[in-house]
Amino acid sequence: MTNSPAPHVRPNRITLPALAPTLFVVAALFLPIGAFLGTINADRDADWAIFQTQLGTVIFWFGAMSLFIGLLLVGIRSIAQQHLDFALRAQRLQRPE
Repeated sequence: MTNSPAPHVRPNRITLPALAPTLFVVAALFLPIGAFLGTINADRDADWAIFQTQLGTVIFWFGAMSLFIGLLLVGIRSIAQQHLDFALRAQRLQRPE
Protein backbone atom coordinates (compact mmCIF):
# COMPACT_ATOMS: atom_id res chain seq x y z
CA MET A 1 0.00 0.00 0.00
CA THR A 2 1.34 3.34 -1.01
CA ASN A 3 0.03 6.84 -0.66
CA SER A 4 0.55 7.64 -4.33
CA PRO A 5 -2.57 8.64 -6.28
CA ALA A 6 -4.20 6.36 -8.80
CA PRO A 7 -2.77 6.61 -12.33
CA HIS A 8 -6.00 8.03 -13.75
CA VAL A 9 -6.06 10.97 -11.31
CA ARG A 10 -4.70 14.18 -12.79
CA PRO A 11 -2.88 16.73 -10.65
CA ASN A 12 -4.76 19.90 -9.77
CA ARG A 13 -1.66 22.07 -9.37
CA ILE A 14 1.04 22.88 -11.88
CA THR A 15 4.37 23.15 -10.12
CA LEU A 16 6.91 25.89 -10.72
CA PRO A 17 10.05 24.64 -12.47
CA ALA A 18 13.05 24.42 -10.14
CA LEU A 19 14.92 26.75 -12.46
CA ALA A 20 12.79 29.77 -11.53
CA PRO A 21 13.86 30.11 -7.86
CA THR A 22 17.45 29.55 -8.95
CA LEU A 23 17.16 32.39 -11.44
CA PHE A 24 15.72 34.66 -8.73
CA VAL A 25 18.68 33.90 -6.45
CA VAL A 26 21.14 34.54 -9.28
CA ALA A 27 19.40 37.82 -10.07
CA ALA A 28 19.46 38.88 -6.43
CA LEU A 29 23.20 38.27 -6.32
CA PHE A 30 24.25 39.59 -9.71
CA LEU A 31 22.17 42.77 -9.95
CA PRO A 32 23.77 44.62 -6.99
CA ILE A 33 27.26 43.25 -7.70
CA GLY A 34 27.03 44.26 -11.36
CA ALA A 35 25.65 47.69 -10.50
CA PHE A 36 28.44 48.24 -7.98
CA LEU A 37 31.21 47.11 -10.33
CA GLY A 38 29.72 49.01 -13.25
CA THR A 39 29.57 52.36 -11.48
CA ILE A 40 32.46 52.34 -9.01
CA ASN A 41 35.20 53.24 -11.53
CA ALA A 42 33.16 54.66 -14.39
CA ASP A 43 34.92 58.05 -14.27
CA ARG A 44 38.51 56.73 -14.41
CA ASP A 45 40.48 56.18 -17.61
CA ALA A 46 42.78 53.38 -16.43
CA ASP A 47 42.64 50.12 -18.36
CA TRP A 48 41.59 48.13 -15.31
CA ALA A 49 38.79 50.63 -14.59
CA ILE A 50 37.39 50.27 -18.11
CA PHE A 51 37.52 46.48 -17.86
CA GLN A 52 35.90 46.55 -14.42
CA THR A 53 33.11 48.77 -15.72
CA GLN A 54 32.52 46.47 -18.69
CA LEU A 55 32.54 43.41 -16.44
CA GLY A 56 30.08 45.07 -14.05
CA THR A 57 27.79 45.92 -16.95
CA VAL A 58 27.83 42.33 -18.22
CA ILE A 59 27.15 40.95 -14.73
CA PHE A 60 24.33 43.44 -14.21
CA TRP A 61 22.64 42.52 -17.49
CA PHE A 62 23.07 38.82 -16.76
CA GLY A 63 21.25 39.39 -13.47
CA ALA A 64 18.55 41.42 -15.22
CA MET A 65 17.98 38.67 -17.79
CA SER A 66 17.85 36.07 -15.00
CA LEU A 67 15.17 38.12 -13.25
CA PHE A 68 13.22 38.55 -16.49
CA ILE A 69 13.33 34.84 -17.35
CA GLY A 70 12.33 33.89 -13.80
CA LEU A 71 9.34 36.24 -13.94
CA LEU A 72 8.45 34.86 -17.36
CA LEU A 73 8.44 31.29 -16.01
CA VAL A 74 6.22 32.33 -13.09
CA GLY A 75 3.83 34.07 -15.49
CA ILE A 76 3.64 31.08 -17.82
CA ARG A 77 2.97 28.78 -14.86
CA SER A 78 0.22 31.09 -13.63
CA ILE A 79 -1.45 31.18 -17.04
CA ALA A 80 -1.22 27.40 -17.38
CA GLN A 81 -2.73 26.98 -13.89
CA GLN A 82 -5.65 29.23 -14.79
CA HIS A 83 -6.27 27.22 -17.96
CA LEU A 84 -6.12 23.95 -16.00
CA ASP A 85 -8.57 25.27 -13.39
CA PHE A 86 -10.95 26.37 -16.13
CA ALA A 87 -10.70 23.02 -17.93
CA LEU A 88 -11.32 21.08 -14.70
CA ARG A 89 -14.31 23.26 -13.84
CA ALA A 90 -15.76 22.80 -17.34
CA GLN A 91 -15.21 19.05 -17.12
CA ARG A 92 -17.00 18.87 -13.77
CA LEU A 93 -19.97 20.82 -15.15
CA GLN A 94 -20.27 18.54 -18.20
CA ARG A 95 -20.08 15.29 -16.25
CA PRO A 96 -23.20 14.56 -14.17
CA GLU A 97 -22.50 12.92 -10.84
